[in-house]
Amino acid sequence: MGSPTEFWVVVVLLASSNLLTGTATVDSNSRRITELNGGPNGIVWVVQLSDLHFSVHHPDRAHSFRQLVPPALAMINPALVLITGDLTDGKSKDLLTMKEDKDEWVEYHEAMKDTIAKSGLREDIFYDLRGNHDTFGVPLSNSHFDFFSQYSVNAYLNRTGNVQSVTLMNNGWKHLFIGVDTAMSIGLRGPTNLFGHPTDKMFSELDVELSQWDAQQSEPMTKIVFGHFSLSFSAATETGKRLEDLFSKHAISAYLCGHLHTKFGRNLQRHHARLPYQSKTFNKYFQLNAHGMATGNTEEQLCDLNSSEEFWEWEMGDWRQSRIMRIIAIDEGHTSFVDFDYNWFFDNASTALPTIIVPTFPLDSRMMQRISSSYVHECRSNNVSSHESIRALVFSASPIIFVQAKIYDSRSGKFDLIMKTNMEKQSDTTNRGDLYVANWDWQRFIDSSPNRYWLQIEAFDISEKHVYSQIRPFSVNFKAAPFRWTWKEFLVLGYHLDSLYQLLIWFMFISLLSLLLIPNFFIFYVGNGNQYNRWSSTILKWKSLSNILLKIPLWILMEASKIRLIWWGQLLHLIYLIFFPWFYGQVLVDNYETGYMSHKGWTVRLPELLLSQFGIGVPDVMVIVLPHLYLVVFPLLWVVSAFAAERAACQMHCSLKLEKKEVETPVKRLDDTRNFESHGMPNSQMNKSVPLPANVDNVSTDQCSYKHYAKGCTASCVHCGRWIRKALLGVSLVIFWQHCKQCYALIRAYGAKPILSSPGFVWPVPLLLALAVWKTKDLNYIKSG
Repeated sequence: MGSPTEFWVVVVLLASSNLLTGTATVDSNSRRITELNGGPNGIVWVVQLSDLHFSVHHPDRAHSFRQLVPPALAMINPALVLITGDLTDGKSKDLLTMKEDKDEWVEYHEAMKDTIAKSGLREDIFYDLRGNHDTFGVPLSNSHFDFFSQYSVNAYLNRTGNVQSVTLMNNGWKHLFIGVDTAMSIGLRGPTNLFGHPTDKMFSELDVELSQWDAQQSEPMTKIVFGHFSLSFSAATETGKRLEDLFSKHAISAYLCGHLHTKFGRNLQRHHARLPYQSKTFNKYFQLNAHGMATGNTEEQLCDLNSSEEFWEWEMGDWRQSRIMRIIAIDEGHTSFVDFDYNWFFDNASTALPTIIVPTFPLDSRMMQRISSSYVHECRSNNVSSHESIRALVFSASPIIFVQAKIYDSRSGKFDLIMKTNMEKQSDTTNRGDLYVANWDWQRFIDSSPNRYWLQIEAFDISEKHVYSQIRPFSVNFKAAPFRWTWKEFLVLGYHLDSLYQLLIWFMFISLLSLLLIPNFFIFYVGNGNQYNRWSSTILKWKSLSNILLKIPLWILMEASKIRLIWWGQLLHLIYLIFFPWFYGQVLVDNYETGYMSHKGWTVRLPELLLSQFGIGVPDVMVIVLPHLYLVVFPLLWVVSAFAAERAACQMHCSLKLEKKEVETPVKRLDDTRNFESHGMPNSQMNKSVPLPANVDNVSTDQCSYKHYAKGCTASCVHCGRWIRKALLGVSLVIFWQHCKQCYALIRAYGAKPILSSPGFVWPVPLLLALAVWKTKDLNYIKSG
C-alpha cells in the first residue's frame, strides 16, 4: 500500500472524471459553499454513517462496508456523506485494553479509497469526525500517535479545525451543515474516555459558524450540526456552557450524532426545547422529551412564537453490529430521515441493491419540529405551497414502474385505507435524484389528533418487487404526536451525566461518612454496658415498620462501630478515596509516563507541554468511580456491619438460654445426660457427661449449639447454627468477586500498576472483609443487666 498522500492524489484524479453534483467555492473565511446543480428544486439529502469500529479482530465490519456502501452511495448520490466518529475500534480481543492500532487505520484508509473511487462521488463531500475510540491513548492531536491526522479524509483536505462548515445552495434555500469535533484533546485510554469535551474556544468558534448567514434572515435557511457524542454524553465547557443552549439560540433543525449504538434502542431521538415550567436545577440534571410543546396552539400563535426554542437530537445506530445507514432529507426546510438496515439485506440473501423510499412531506408527526423554522417562514409570508403535495424520494437500482401514496385513518382502532393516489416523477435535467409528487387536498386532513392519519409510500419496480416505506403518522397543522422512550433510552438520553456524576459521587461520600459517624453519637447517647445491652435486646423484639427501617439498621451500624479496628479501617479507607489517588496506570501510549486517577480525574505529565495536566477525564472516570462506590464500598460497609450485628444477636440469644439456669451440679449434669436418651441420643453417649464451659463469659459456637441441644434448642436454630453468618459469607464472596473483576479490568486497561502501586484502592476491601470474618467468629457471653 502507498502512503496516504499518494492515495489522495489518485483519488483527486479519479474524482475529476466523475459526475459532479455541484460547484464548490470557498469564501475568505474558509467556509465551504456548494451550489447544487440540477435535481429536485428545494430538496437536499445527505447520508450519515456512524460508529464503524473497524477492528483487526472483526474484519467483517470493513468487508461489509466495502461491499455495500459504495454502490449504495452511487445509487443515492447524496450531497454530503457524514461519518460521525468511532472510525476504528482500538480495543483488544478481550475488549479490556484500549489504544490506537495503526492496522485498523490502514484498513479505514483502504475502505475509504474504495468507497470514493467506486461510488463516483467527489472526495470533498465526505466529512469524517473523531469519536472517543479514535483518540484512545493519543497524547496530543496531530502528534505521531494521532492516526486520524494521517489517514482521515478531513486531514488530507486540510480540515484541521474542530469546527467545519459547508453550505449547500439549492433553489434559493441555504442548507448549513456544521461538523463539530468534541473528542478529548488529550485522548485517555478507555474506559475513562467516554464523553465529548467541548471547550470555550470551540464553543465560540461554533457560535461564529452558526451565525455566518444571520445577516440574511429574510432568505430561507436550514441549519444542521453533526458530531459524534450525544448531548447527554457531552460535558459542559470550562465555564459551564452547554451545546444545547447554543443550538437552541441559533434555531438549528437537528443535531446528528452517533456514539450510543443500537443496543440501547432504535428510538434514540430527543426533542430539545426551553420549557417555562422547568427550573434551572431540573434542567441541570435532566433533559426530558418536550413532545407536547406546540400542542393546543393556534396557527396564529405559532407564527408569533420564537422558533429558536427547539431542535431535534437524532442519534443514529451503529455500523459495527447493526449495519445502519441513514438518509437525511430537507424539503423546503422540512427535515426528516430514514434508516436503512443492511442486516435485512443479509438476512434476505438479496443480491440486488434494495429500493429506498424517503417520504419528505408530510412529516412524521412524532419527529417533526414543534415550531419549525420552515413553518414560521410560511406563516409570516402567507406561503403554504409546500403543503400542496405529497412528496417522496425514491432511490432504486431497478427502473420504477409506479409509486403510490396511501393514507390510512386510525380513528376506528385499525388502519382503514381512505386515499390511494399515484405519484408522478418530477422531471430533472441531471437526474441527481428521483422525486415523486402527488397533489392532494391537505386541508381535508387537518385534525386535532396528531396520530389519526398515517402515510405509506409503495414503489413497484421492473422486477415486480413491491417496496413499502414504514407507515407513520402525519399532521399537516403541526400538532405533535407523543414521542416516548423505553427505559433504556431514557437512561442514556434523559440526563446530563456530567452534572449527575457530581451529584451521585458526593451523595455517596456524604452517605458513607454519615453511616460511620452517626452510630457513634448514638452509642454515646445510649451509653455502653448494661444500658446498651438492654436497649439492644428490645430492638430485635419490635416488629413495627419504623423499627425495621430505622432502628434495626441503626443498631447494625452501632454494633460495627463497637469493633474499633474495623470502624477505623472503614473510615481511613473512605478518607483515602476522597483525598488521595486511587491507582496508577499507563493512561497514554506506552512511551509516556504513567498517570494517576482519583474521583477528580486523571493527572498526567506531557513532556511536550513541560507540565502536568490535572483533572482530565471528568466525568469519564465515573465508569470506574461510581461502580466502585455503589457496588463495592457501600455494600462492604453494610456487610461488615452485618457480621458484627449477627454476632451480637447470637450472643443475646445464647445469653438468654444460659441465664435461665444456674451453674449445674454434677448430679444435675448426670440427670441431664440421661435425659438425652429420650431425645434420641445414641447409647454410646449415654454415660458421657455434658460439661459446661469453665468460664461462661467466653462461649464458642460449638459449645453454645451443644448446650442448646441439651435444652431442646437444635443446631437448626438460626442463631445457634449461625446461618445468617453463613449467608453473609456468601455475600462477602460476591463483593470480593466484584472487586476482583474491577481490579482485573484496570490491570488490563492500564497495566500492572494498580496492584503494585495502588494499595489504597486494591487491598482495603479484601482486608476489611477478612477482618470482619475473623473478629466475629467467636461469641462472648453478655450478662443482661
